[in-house]
Order: sequence, then structure tokens, then C-alpha cells
Amino acid sequence: MTAVEELHALFNANKRVQIEQRQAQLVLRDDERAGAPPGAGVDLDAGTAMVRRRPGGSREGAG
Repeated sequence: MTAVEELHALFNANKRVQIEQRQAQLVLRDDERAGAPPGAGVDLDAGTAMVRRRPGGSREGAG
């Protein structure tokens, strides 16, 4: 699929921007202070980590 998107981006500048935005989104942190939904927390001082399950119990990418 990536090769098709790259070919599309060759002819459409908007597609190039979309691909770059998607790549930038992959490297950004999801931080609760930045407005991300709570999901995991790590307290280095206390030595604890908390992970919350998603509502509905569904697992993305399983299969």
C-alpha cells in the first residue's frame, strides 16, 4: 500500500502532506498533560506503572 501512496503523492502534493502528517503522528507522544486520554501511567519515584484496558475489551490488531 505504501508504494501506491508514494506514486499517488508524486502526482498530488496534498497526498505528500498527508503521508508526512501520518509519519509525524507516529512519533508523537500521547501525554495526558497534552490532552491525550488516560491509558497508562508510570511513576518512576514510586516504581509503579498502571495500564488501563480499553472500554469494551476489544483488542486492535489481534488475529
